[in-house]
Amino acid sequence: MYNFAPRSFYRLVRHVYNKGTEINGTKELINFSFKIKNPIDRLVSVERKINFPFAVAEWLAMVTCDGRLSFFKTFINDYDKYSTDKKFIDGAYGLRISDWGKSNQIEAAISELAAFNNSRRAVISIFNGSIDLVSKDLWIPCTETFQFLIRDNKLHMIVNMRSNDVYLGVPYDIFSFTMIQEYIAMRLGVPLGTYFHNAGSFHIYERQYQKAFTEQKYIYGRTMDPMKFELPEVFHLKLIYDNIEEADLVTATRGLSPYLADFAWAARAFVRRSFYEEAIDAYEKIRNSAIKRVMSPWIKKEK
Repeated sequence: MYNFAPRSFYRLVRHVYNKGTEINGTKELINFSFKIKNPIDRLVSVERKINFPFAVAEWLAMVTCDGRLSFFKTFINDYDKYSTDKKFIDGAYGLRISDWGKSNQIEAAISELAAFNNSRRAVISIFNGSIDLVSKDLWIPCTETFQFLIRDNKLHMIVNMRSNDVYLGVPYDIFSFTMIQEYIAMRLGVPLGTYFHNAGSFHIYERQYQKAFTEQKYIYGRTMDPMKFELPEVFHLKLIYDNIEEADLVTATRGLSPYLADFAWAARAFVRRSFYEEAIDAYEKIRNSAIKRVMSPWIKKEK
């Protein structure tokens, strides 16, 4: 199994290109797996820039079971293409985690592990074969399942994916998925274990080759701070994200832990990045150096 760390991301991209088989405009490895021993070492970027606030939004949407298109469009303008009805994202993980409002698999997994810490049943399903396998028109999720195991008093996470784009997808996947892992570990009060990532098709598209191999200045954010906040703060942050351009963040972030307040200021810096003074002011309020590092390419350095 491949040992992955953000600082080795370029080597992972090269590995897929060098060892992959050409198929349908990609270089592909089948049944590929990697692991991350320290999941809070999760931030990776390249010269093309990773949209960190969008990655946070993906995590927030999963934790709060949201799938609204409007929630994501704040950070990616052309996200409409992933929505058939222009209201909800077709493959929205948050809606699937809640079984479209009927339950909450994250809360169920937490309850299962709290009651039986050696359980093998804490599995969250994202891919729904009865819908996705027969779908011809909808965008369907690349992720199949999350599984959580407490072993040696640590919470390990196993992610299974049907399809995974190493260049575009992996930086976002490892962020939002390890954030889910750490969130559940925090709720259970157990240390964070290893993150395991398995992909049926692990690939890089031909149209990405030139960018992937000319953008060799990979930026990694080092290690994030350990997660620490109270549960209601997640919904507080989500409300801020819903109104990120107009919210009075000085007032709003007084109710947030420093950990989540950094996410709010990063989002403000991103959406106001065309306004130098505002972007810099928000950027300087970010406390964690790892987040500032991956946010820095978005902030204009000249007026």
